[in-house]
Amino acid sequence: MTDIGITDSYFEPDGSVLTAPRRPDPQVDSGFGSRSAFDIVFPIRTEGADAPVFCIHPVIGLSWCYLGFEEFTANPLYGIQTPSPNELPDTLDKLAQSYIDEIEALVPDGPYHLLGWSLGGTIAHAMAVRLRAQGKQLASLVMLDSHAVQPPIGDQLATLITESGVVDPQEAERLVSAARHTHELANRHHPGVYDGDVLFVTADHEERLGLSTGHPYLRGELSHYSVPYTHWEMTSAAALRAVGPLAARYIGAHRSE
Repeated sequence: MTDIGITDSYFEPDGSVLTAPRRPDPQVDSGFGSRSAFDIVFPIRTEGADAPVFCIHPVIGLSWCYLGFEEFTANPLYGIQTPSPNELPDTLDKLAQSYIDEIEALVPDGPYHLLGWSLGGTIAHAMAVRLRAQGKQLASLVMLDSHAVQPPIGDQLATLITESGVVDPQEAERLVSAARHTHELANRHHPGVYDGDVLFVTADHEERLGLSTGHPYLRGELSHYSVPYTHWEMTSAAALRAVGPLAARYIGAHRSE
């Protein structure tokens, strides 16, 4: 296991689950038709070198927080976002499979990279386990401060979403409902073991112990880095100065053949 601490100081971050370097347009030109910024597949960049990177949403259900990764990787880049609550399945494994189906509709034969922050990493891990079992090609898995045992979300997330002013009240209600449902799925989830290589990046400024909860379910070569930020700052502009190059180098080293 490679374990490297990053101690460079950056300007004070102010990240959150809704942080993005820019707010996406309500309608996104995806290269395969106009899509809403709230659709399950959220195109960040549709052209590029090598296999695409699919970024799985954190508990908020949106992948806008990954917009900043466009600066660090030349790969095609897509976010995967939550469906409506009435379309959510009753297990995390079923949710993982539904996201695999969405990805395979775009890239039928693979390979591709999976990246996820927080709950997104938990879902990406479940997807990776299923892809491995199905004999599918997965170029790399990147987990950003993810936890096999989910921390409670309480009422703070609902307050954050509804009072953010970033989404309208109807979308806010949908996102809160979906977040609670998906969080409950994660609490009931029994992870499988992924035997491929993994990059795990830990938020060093708090004691959530994400890697220790997930380590029993990782059996391949594990590259572990820590960055001097809190869990909620992991995709802020400041944290991305550390996290972005780490992920990009790892993805670049695992280019598809």
